[in-house]
Amino acid sequence: MYKRNAASGVNTTRREWVFKKMDMGAQFRPQDPETFEAIRLFKTAYNTLYYDRIYYRLQKGDNKNFQRIVRAKWSNYSMRAKKYGVSNDLDFDKLLEMYLHSNGKCTHCHIEVGIINLVPDHIRSMYKGGPNTIDNIQLLCEKCNTKKGHRDEYK
Repeated sequence: MYKRNAASGVNTTRREWVFKKMDMGAQFRPQDPETFEAIRLFKTAYNTLYYDRIYYRLQKGDNKNFQRIVRAKWSNYSMRAKKYGVSNDLDFDKLLEMYLHSNGKCTHCHIEVGIINLVPDHIRSMYKGGPNTIDNIQLLCEKCNTKKGHRDEYK
């Protein structure tokens, strides 16, 4: 979701806004005013801000949180697999290894976007009955993932 900055007229993403605030010293803890402001502006949940904080630390060189991010994505896919009633054999260690071997490049456009900006995408979506397995996962940048949507093949 985007927020229009009235002063500059520039649109910024939630994550860019959070990173800028963190550069200025904001912590985004549950009771902080910045947290309430972000939730109001971007209509988001606190968990989303929590992950933004982890991404920020990763970009600043704090790699100990990388596994936490991959585990969160893995956990989200496990819950979605139950929701759609598809097989759920996605192994966390294999997903982590897939991330580490990607070198931060999108599977489709081959642009280097950074390892933490890759999104695990189901080649055949779970929405359409695709399994939640490592063979059905590809790592895409957010732009390619958004373009693909629920389609089974990228065109």
